[in-house]
Amino acid sequence: RWQQSPLTGRVREETPATNLATISNLIGAASVEAIFDPYLENRSLAALLDILSFGSGSIANGVRVLSTGKTTAGQVPRLTKAGFDAWLAQLRVAGELRLMGASEHRRFMLLSSGQSLLLGHSLNAIHKNEAIRLEPSAQDKAFFDQVWAQAAPIT
Repeated sequence: RWQQSPLTGRVREETPATNLATISNLIGAASVEAIFDPYLENRSLAALLDILSFGSGSIANGVRVLSTGKTTAGQVPRLTKAGFDAWLAQLRVAGELRLMGASEHRRFMLLSSGQSLLLGHSLNAIHKNEAIRLEPSAQDKAFFDQVWAQAAPIT
């Protein structure tokens, strides 16, 4: 029998390295095409690099990222265009970051495998006791595209 990739995982505060590997295993060899995280921060982008270093996944050229003004406001913003652009430059990919309204709370990534990785936590806090899972991306992709069309590019 062929070994089947996992569809679910759990991350825990006391297993930070295993958490990175667990998320990486769910991504597999897919590319992350889109990220939906209302609490995304510059350090979240660095955490995603750590996750991908545990496997063969990647960030897609043309990656689309949606967040909110919750982390871009204030005297010292935690998410900046300069931080996002530096992340893209390091990866040598193109991409765009847009800000949506603050009504959503869920977090997910759309993968090139046609799946959506649903996260119970934000990428800036991946070491909490949370469940994560893969499911077909059709509904999340349609939702993402709808929100993306109404979101404003970060300046």
